[in-house]
Amino acid sequence: MALRYYIQSFASTLSTNAENNGFLSILLPMAMTDAPLMDTLVAWSTSHLAIRQQNVQVKALEDRSVALRSFATNLRDLPPLTCLAICLVLTSMEAVLGNTLSWYSHLSAAARIINSTVSPRLDDSSLASSLDSSAEGRWLLRNFSYHDILASVSRSRAMLIPGLDFLGADAIQVPDTYLGFGVPPMKLLGEINVLSQTLTNYENTSNTASAAGDSSDAAEIAARLYAIEAELRQWRADGSPDDPLIMLADSYRSAILICLYRALRYHRLADPTTATQQIQAEVGEIVTRITSLPHGSSPECTLLFPLFMAGGEAQSTEHRAAIENRMETIAENREFQNLREALDVLKEVWSVQSRTTAIDPARPYDWTCVLERRQWDLALS
Repeated sequence: MALRYYIQSFASTLSTNAENNGFLSILLPMAMTDAPLMDTLVAWSTSHLAIRQQNVQVKALEDRSVALRSFATNLRDLPPLTCLAICLVLTSMEAVLGNTLSWYSHLSAAARIINSTVSPRLDDSSLASSLDSSAEGRWLLRNFSYHDILASVSRSRAMLIPGLDFLGADAIQVPDTYLGFGVPPMKLLGEINVLSQTLTNYENTSNTASAAGDSSDAAEIAARLYAIEAELRQWRADGSPDDPLIMLADSYRSAILICLYRALRYHRLADPTTATQQIQAEVGEIVTRITSLPHGSSPECTLLFPLFMAGGEAQSTEHRAAIENRMETIAENREFQNLREALDVLKEVWSVQSRTTAIDPARPYDWTCVLERRQWDLALS
């Protein structure tokens, strides 16, 4: 039952496209020869099915127990590729279930596995992972980077593996499983995260919020952030503007621009009023696209990040209503519980903002305050 549900239904809800659904073309063949990975896929499948059908809930708990026990028992004998696959499935499973803590523990374990495979390249001084030598490994590394970059955004912390680029935008000839055509802007978001964290480190070291502007290194970082803004504004995915995958890619580009302007505003590298106006323009772009994106289309599966970033900054009731309605619809159709958790955070932000005025326009009350108070790790992937 669980495997049939995974193949016929669940896997298709996870991929932006049928052409390159790695959950079927990569994970499933691997699981056919690795029993612990198969146990994990079964647990993931029944866990999602149990959200739809109450009579499966006990079976789902049993399957999760079997999967964790199988992984722990066979850990020493499993190759790194299989261990990485299992950790990433566990990461996604906990995110889908709406867990606001343990998904990140599994992602951290995946990072440790990857780091154990990293060594210097023979032709230069850069580093590479031995997992990059196979199609399966490259897909899993891209899968990890997607989760790692978005976790860095939601946690306002450094990425687990900030120095290695696993997305490989130039090597992808078909739409990515998670990102469709949105890999290039996601690579830039990874860089934005690294630069913003470096600025935060400057500020924490000097104990003054204006230290970033006084550092020559920080000035170089600011220049690079503005260069990234230009790159993002110039970038366009190839294809028809009414293609759902193009709409998704452009929504990611706008969401990443929001992240960039938030960083510039937070580190006082831009006028807060100007940055906020630029953010509102991108919120409007995202709302326009999600209004046009067909309901139930495959790219909806990874629309949470653009929706959340737009919702966190949306000021008009019309924008907020459009975002809330789409998040509720996707959550109802796909039963991804992290969507419900994310919407609950946004509703608190909207409630607070509607009755208070931020003291510091550069650092207003927003979703980061909610997550800090709740001590949540929110999965946006």
